[in-house]
Amino acid sequence: MYKRSFKKGTKPRCAHSN
Repeated sequence: MYKRSFKKGTKPRCAHSN
């Protein structure tokens, strides 16, 4: 799921939070 955040351009921190 964190990969989706990266594609959107979100920071890796947000991915960890998700």
